[in-house]
Amino acid sequence: MNQVIQNIVNLESKIFDLSSVVLDVGTGGFLGANSIDHYKNLLLEENIYCIEIKKEPANLLKNKYKNKKIICLEEDFFLHVNPDGKKYDTIFMDIDTNVFTERFPEIVNKSKTLLKKNGYLIQMTLGSIDDVRYLTNSEKIIKYFKNNYKNLWNTDNILTSNKFKDIIKNKFVFLKSFEKPDYPFINYAILQNI
Repeated sequence: MNQVIQNIVNLESKIFDLSSVVLDVGTGGFLGANSIDHYKNLLLEENIYCIEIKKEPANLLKNKYKNKKIICLEEDFFLHVNPDGKKYDTIFMDIDTNVFTERFPEIVNKSKTLLKKNGYLIQMTLGSIDDVRYLTNSEKIIKYFKNNYKNLWNTDNILTSNKFKDIIKNKFVFLKSFEKPDYPFINYAILQNI
């Protein structure tokens, strides 16, 4: 089991309770390897919904899980409505960095409408801007990140920024975060719907 998922499971077993209904967003980037593959045995497969906006990864996901009861959808998270009309217990959000940084307020608002009260949003976030060096040594790319994300990402860790706190205020409670092993640029934050 992936160490991040193990940390989440250890923190609060009800995040992945057998009957939990989970929406996994952005699953196609690594075809479930960063998320579903690590928790699918902890709950009923028919309660796992994954969505991917890009056609090719969405088709690959459907093919990968074709012998499972996992529901794979090709659609935009911001337009998503649960096909069964259920609210989710957990949303696992592992989307592209640029979408997270540019649309985080929208992610929070949309997640709030899809989650049950006290449900969980597990959000991929960014650690220290200086840790972008784990992705690249290119000063051009590092400068791009620092310039383009400075409005949201102006502290060592985005989770401690006032902007982040303002966005989740009166909507979610920040519970804990976990750094992705060997990749400190990426963190996963656990937020609880209030």
